[in-house]
Amino acid sequence: HAVIGEFSISSMSVSGIESRSGSLSYYPVPQTVPDLKPLNLSTYTLRMTWTSPYGDLSHNNTEAERYILKYSTVNLFSDDDGFKRADEYAQNWIPLSPGENEVRIVEGFNPGTTYYFSIESVNAYSVRSEFSNVALAAALKPAPPVGFKAVQGAVNKVDLSWLPPSGFSSF
Repeated sequence: HAVIGEFSISSMSVSGIESRSGSLSYYPVPQTVPDLKPLNLSTYTLRMTWTSPYGDLSHNNTEAERYILKYSTVNLFSDDDGFKRADEYAQNWIPLSPGENEVRIVEGFNPGTTYYFSIESVNAYSVRSEFSNVALAAALKPAPPVGFKAVQGAVNKVDLSWLPPSGFSSF
């Protein structure tokens, strides 16, 4: 990766006998996602939205390279250590241009469970942003069927009938 800026550093002891030099490299920091929002879609699926960040916050001229989405059933996102301990959601999303509305579907959650989410953006230099706001969502509990009936049918048979819950057309 290219270095955005390089500075020379020298130091000498008071007596003037010792001398040290080196360089300091600067890599741009990506913008933090400020507006992560979840929306429940089903018992195991959520829709996440946010504004795509810049990959270089100092110049606002590049897009992020990738995202790291983390989740947990307890809120671990009070510091960087908590973000590291949370589970990473596997994905290979390609970020949109900065300022565009990202909409991503995430799946595989347990019905009736509350989840906490946070996201980091990563730029072309593999520098990670601060983690985003904490977003909270609960995977929906499945609704029971409505109007369930069991009626004696022919010999050794029972006829069952019900109406599907709202939002379902069949079982």
